[in-house]
Amino acid sequence: MGIYYFTIDMVGILNSTLPILYFLVLIAYGISFFTNVSITKHVKRVLLIFLTCIHCCFLILVAFEYGYLPLTTVIHVFSFLALSLLLLYLFIEIFTHNSDTGVFILAIAFFFQLIASIWFSIDTMPEILRSHYFGVHVIAGLLAYASLTIAGLYGFLYLLMYREMKQKRFTVFFRKLPPLELLENMTFVALTSTFVFSSITISVGSFWLITDLGSSFFGDAKIISTLLLWIFYAVLLLLYKSKSLQQTVFMKLIIFVCCLTLIMMVLINSTLTEFHAFF
Repeated sequence: MGIYYFTIDMVGILNSTLPILYFLVLIAYGISFFTNVSITKHVKRVLLIFLTCIHCCFLILVAFEYGYLPLTTVIHVFSFLALSLLLLYLFIEIFTHNSDTGVFILAIAFFFQLIASIWFSIDTMPEILRSHYFGVHVIAGLLAYASLTIAGLYGFLYLLMYREMKQKRFTVFFRKLPPLELLENMTFVALTSTFVFSSITISVGSFWLITDLGSSFFGDAKIISTLLLWIFYAVLLLLYKSKSLQQTVFMKLIIFVCCLTLIMMVLINSTLTEFHAFF
């Protein structure tokens, strides 16, 4: 019985600690970006990896304690989005050898985790949502949203950098942000990841829907909106590969689709109480 209460207490402690750790890592990346303090350049990735591990441990602890990963509410989604942004950004930083965009991504992740920690709660999970298909379906969807958030952010930074170069303004953004070509490539990779994760979300969700639930997606607002967004992502990728758009126009379209996705998420989740129309 003592272990039970200790575990519950650890969940609460970690939940309260996470936004503090996110804020500290954000400060480290902010100091590195806006100043020339060299110490943060060496410790910030270590802090980022440590934070990622702590967040993963928190979710594993919750899963062991309550028997499932918290994925069923909007508040749970915010926490997973924060972790998804960390994981994707860590991948970007390692493979591009550039850490100067971290402060912007971590600011978004901190905001998500702060909301998740303030209103964190665990409710009884319906048996129908304990399927492994559900877990893969939701996690892939959240990785898609995180990838799109990064694509929209990099698109915005590209336009900011482009305007500074055009106006010959050499501010801290011009000095610290990656070159336009790298920002363009990072945006394309992020959008491609969005399309791939969205494809997994739709494929796994459709298979789960047909095999386990014996239902059809027609009439379900969330599935229809996901399919429409998936088509938008595909069209954007085709337009980019065909070189039929200027880079600035492409970035503006990505920002538009990112905002459209956010608006659709908010409207649908605020008007629908069920996870899907069929359960």
